[in-house]
Parts: sequence; C-alpha cells; structure tokens
Amino acid sequence: MPFQNEQVVRTTNGNENENCQTKKTEISASLRWITNVCHLISVFLFGGIIFGWAPLKLVLLAEGQYSESCAGNMNLDDASTTSKTVSGDGYNENDVITACAEQMRCYNAIFTLGQFLLNFASLPVGFFIDMISKPVYFTMAGICQITGFILFGISDSNNLDYFAIAYGLMALGGSMSIIGALPASFLVRPRRYQPLLLAASSCLFDASSIIFYLIYKIALVFPIAFTRKRAFFGLAIVAFIVYTILVACWVILEKKDWKQVCDNENDIGVENNEEVDGGNSHNNVVTFDQDNQDHRKKRVTVASTSILHSRRIHNQRLHELSVIQQFDSFDFTVIFVFFSVHALQCNLYIETVNEYLTSIGDNDGIYAKIFSLVLPCGIIFIPFIDATIQKVGSVNTLKLTNAFSLIFGFILLFPNLTVQTINFGIFTCFRAYLYAAFKTYIAETFGLSTIGRIIGCTCTIGSFFTLLQYPAASIAEGYVGDGFGVVNLFVLVISCLPVIITAWYSNIILEKERYHNLGKNGDANESSGE
Repeated sequence: MPFQNEQVVRTTNGNENENCQTKKTEISASLRWITNVCHLISVFLFGGIIFGWAPLKLVLLAEGQYSESCAGNMNLDDASTTSKTVSGDGYNENDVITACAEQMRCYNAIFTLGQFLLNFASLPVGFFIDMISKPVYFTMAGICQITGFILFGISDSNNLDYFAIAYGLMALGGSMSIIGALPASFLVRPRRYQPLLLAASSCLFDASSIIFYLIYKIALVFPIAFTRKRAFFGLAIVAFIVYTILVACWVILEKKDWKQVCDNENDIGVENNEEVDGGNSHNNVVTFDQDNQDHRKKRVTVASTSILHSRRIHNQRLHELSVIQQFDSFDFTVIFVFFSVHALQCNLYIETVNEYLTSIGDNDGIYAKIFSLVLPCGIIFIPFIDATIQKVGSVNTLKLTNAFSLIFGFILLFPNLTVQTINFGIFTCFRAYLYAAFKTYIAETFGLSTIGRIIGCTCTIGSFFTLLQYPAASIAEGYVGDGFGVVNLFVLVISCLPVIITAWYSNIILEKERYHNLGKNGDANESSGE
C-alpha cells in the first residue's frame, strides 16, 4: 500500500507538471511558429540568393562590367556569346553582347568566391550559432547582408570594384540565415513537423535563386527607372526589416523557453508522454512492474512509429558524445563525402549551365531562361521530401538522392537541348533532396547541441573540394574540343563515391539492427525459460 500511495502522489505531481508544461507550450506556441516562418522568409530572400548568378551576370554584361579586360584581346577564338543583353540605353533581350574569355573569367571568379565563402564560412558560423546568443547572431547576419547589398549596388568595375567583396558578404549573410534556421526547427511541437520544416528551408534556399531573375526581368521592363543600384538598395531595406523581426523573436524566446528546449534535447533527444498522432509521433510509455514491488522495477517501453526516431537506434549514442568524438565517427565521414561531392556537382552545373547550353545550340538563350525559372521550383518537392523521410528514413533518403545524382549526371552527357530541358527538372529535384536530406540526417544523428558545428565543419571542409569547380569551369569553357563532355564525365564518375559509402553505411546499420534484434530475442527466450 505505501508503494501505491507513492505512485498516486507521483501521478498527481506528474499531471501538475504536465499541465504547467502545457500552459508554457501554449503561451509560446505561436511565437515558435512565427519564428520559424520568419526564418523561412529569410532563407527564401537571402539564403541561396547568390545561386541566381546566371541572370545577374546578364545584368552585369548589359552594363559592360569588366569589358575593359577585353581591350586588345578580343577575337573570334576566345569570344563567348552566351549572354544576351542590352544596348546602351536599356535592357533588351533581343540584343547580343559578345564577352571575351577574360571577361567571363572575372564573372566566374566572383561566383566561385561567393559559393566558396557560403560553404567555408559555415564553420565559424556553426560555432557562433551553437555558442553565442541568437539576437547577437542575427544582428551580425543582418549587417553582412545589408552591407553586401549596398556594396553591390554601388560597385563599378572601373572605379569601385567591390563586386567580389559584396558577393562574398551576401554569401556570408546567406550562410548565417540558412544555418540560423536549423535550431528554430527544434522549437516546433510535435517534433514530427521538424523534417517538414527542414525540407521547406532547403527548398526555399534553392528558390531564393529566383530573386536575381526577378530583378533582371523587372530591369527589362523598366530599364531606366529600375537600376541595379535601386534594386539592391531595396533589398537592403527588406533585409533590415526581416532581421529586425528575427532579432526581436529570439530576444523573447531566450527570455522564455529556449534554454528549456536545449535542455530537453540534450537529455535524451526525445519527447516524453507525447501523444501519438496518426502513427507518426514518438511516444515513451513508462509503467511499473507490479510483480516486483519491493524493488519497484521500472520498465520502459519505447513505442516509436516515426521513422525519424526509429532509425536512430544505431546512432543515438552520438547525442551524448563531444563534438570532437562526433567528428571522429563514421557517421560524420558519410555525410561529409555525400555533401562535398554533390555540392561540387551542383555548383559546377549552376556556374556553367549557360555556356553549356550555348555550346549545344542555345544561341538565343531561351533554354538558359527556362533553367532560371525551373531551378526555384524545388519548393514543389517539399511534401515529397517530407513523406520520403517519414516513410523510409534519412539514410535511405540519402541513397535516393544519390540515385537522382546519377540520373542527372548521366543525362547531362547527351548534348541535346530537349533532353537537357527534362534534365532541368531532375536537377531541381536532386538539389532539393540534397540539402533537405543533408540537414535532416545531421539533425537526427548529432542533435541540437552540436548541429551548427557539424554542418559548419562539413560545409567548410567541403568548400575546399568545391574549389575544383573553377579549373573545371575553365576547362569546360576553354578546352579545345568537347570540354563540357570531359568535365561532365569526370563529375559523373566522382559522384559514384557517395553511392558507395552510403551503401556501405546502410549495410552497417542493417547489421547493427540485426544484432540488436537477435539480442532482444535472446533475452525474451531466457525470460520464457525462467
């Protein structure tokens, strides 16, 4: 009887605590979602804005930026007619400006620097998001983004050549925006919405490439009134508003329950007594063994129907390890190889797609414009990515992403414009899955405490690997013969590396799960024998 009374008291206290927690959650629920929505907006507007380089390059070519580098070097052998722009009075899509190879190298250098910094800065940015307060973090992000926009608006290749610096600052601000959105995904309840938010963040990151395309199209309609300077000054104002709201949200969250969310995640990484909803939530059922009241043995049954949690049996221990130990794990090696190779594949394609399409017959730039429209459409894959992760788990989602990569790389070898139009959609799907699978895997494998540093280290080390795209682009654009064919074949071959290491990793997981199940069956047999 004493035990029963104690159990009643525990139950009563538990209910009181649960009610208090419910009230706390209800108070901050709207703020949690408002914060996540603001993060998604910032990711869409700034996260991957630098990847809209193709239409922005058309704007710069129309203005004749870096045309002075062609003085005395222009000839038919090194000329490129990939970009269609305007005559002197304004933007006109029907005019064609011929750019020399040296001018194209200047443009490639700007984009390469931007995408390099986007990845390289991820390491210090990852440390910042884990270690410093969020209001300070997003204040820094806003300063980088606003300064980058202003500098790019006032730059000129003859007098104030700050294009590379400005693009680098935009990349840094974008990196801080995309990484800064990750901790916010841990705020949502129930946690089954986290993969959906991560998928939305990744796809909006891709969709942000449409921002520069919109600037280009508006400039075509209003060539005099809508100048580059006014456009980028307008972006600076929008950035100020968005980051001010984000700072305000995080000031309130840190005063209320952000520390509690961190503590809950650090404890066990799962939610206790959460109601199962539609077979997708995570539920810990705690009961007491009434047959052994003297010892009051506690039996914990974990009912996990969510793939996101059930597939964490093999790596749940990583949540308890230090970040150095996590770096030393095979789990980190897998995601590092996966992301580095595929990031190179994506960035190289984005950098050279205009030139590649021109080399196979897109002389009027129609297909290049189609690609600029298709790339931001990755947002349509958000529900499919979420469903994939929920159904087959993050590891199998990595394998599916590898499959998209191989299909895209193989089709890229066929120099046919109609075929490449189909490949636009495959590439968009592949890129959407790439970033969503990458972030979801890290979130569930390594946990909240180190998520910034893990992603930062992966992107930073991978950025050195992606530097290969600059010589690869130079080879593709200047190689005598089928330069694009050589480079595309090379990228297809190295894209087999993630396929191999992910398959190996999946087999290790299966072996561990098989061993785990054998152990459970052995324990059950011993219990029945007794």
